[in-house]
Order: sequence, then structure tokens, then C-alpha cells
Amino acid sequence: MSKPRKIAQIRFSDSAKQHLSDWLVKDANRTKVIQQTNLSKSTVLRYIKKIQTKTGKLEDLFSLSQIQTLIDLANEDWRQYKELLQKKNQPLNRIDLSEQETLLNQTLKKQGWGLSTEQLDFAKLLRLEKSDHDQQQKIFQSWSQSKQNRYIKYKTEVTNHE
Repeated sequence: MSKPRKIAQIRFSDSAKQHLSDWLVKDANRTKVIQQTNLSKSTVLRYIKKIQTKTGKLEDLFSLSQIQTLIDLANEDWRQYKELLQKKNQPLNRIDLSEQETLLNQTLKKQGWGLSTEQLDFAKLLRLEKSDHDQQQKIFQSWSQSKQNRYIKYKTEVTNHE
């Protein structure tokens, strides 16, 4: 005969019980819970109602294997939430619009719409004026005197309408 050994009781912390109970009542996908625990819909809903009204405890209503299944489902929800957060926190894939801008400028020039491209340049310069004044000055100085005069006229028109 082998020597008998004492087996310790399984411990389930109060915070884990509370968290799992809250998850089951508020956030759990009930159809998954029903399918995974092999309980009927009415049984699961009755258990949830008992947990909500504090007349029943999670560990008294569900078997050990069912509680383990509930823990797995809650952890699966947590993993999906973490993945969603990681996707949201990733830097957005910024699209370089300079290629589209040059293509648009070329198309507009072919159509004879040079003034529109000039107004796009003016709008860019106005935007730079608020953020990068040095860059704005460099671009402004690179233009011809007539284009600078047209920009000043454009700027007064735009700022008077705001």
C-alpha cells in the first residue's frame, strides 16, 4: 500500500471570483458560454441572475471544469482586447501624398489650370506660416517677384474672408 498524501484545496482568490462574476454578468458572450459549458440557455441565465442578485456564488453554481472554461473565455476576450489596443496604438501608415500631388499638378498644367496649382502652393505656404516660419520664408524667397505679389494678394483675400 502506498503512503497517502494530503492534497491541498484549490484556491480561487476573491478578486478573481469578483472579476469573473462581473465578466460573466456584463461582458460575456452568452452563446459562447452556453456552447462551451454544455449548459442550457435557461440554466446559464438563471445562474447569471443568481450571481447578479447575490443569492448564488460562481463557485457554487458552476463545476470546476465549467469555471475553467469561463476563465478561458474571459482570457480570450482579454487577448482580443489587447490586440485591438495594439492595433490602435500602432502609428498610422502615413501615405506619401507628394506623388499624387505631382501627378495632379502635371494633369492640371496639361489642362491649362496653372492658376490652381499656384493656389495650391499658396495654401501650402499659408499652412507652413503657422507651423514652420523658416521653411515658409525659404519657399517664399525662391519665388519670382510676380508670384510673391500674387501670394500677398491671395493671402489678403483669404485672411479677410476668415
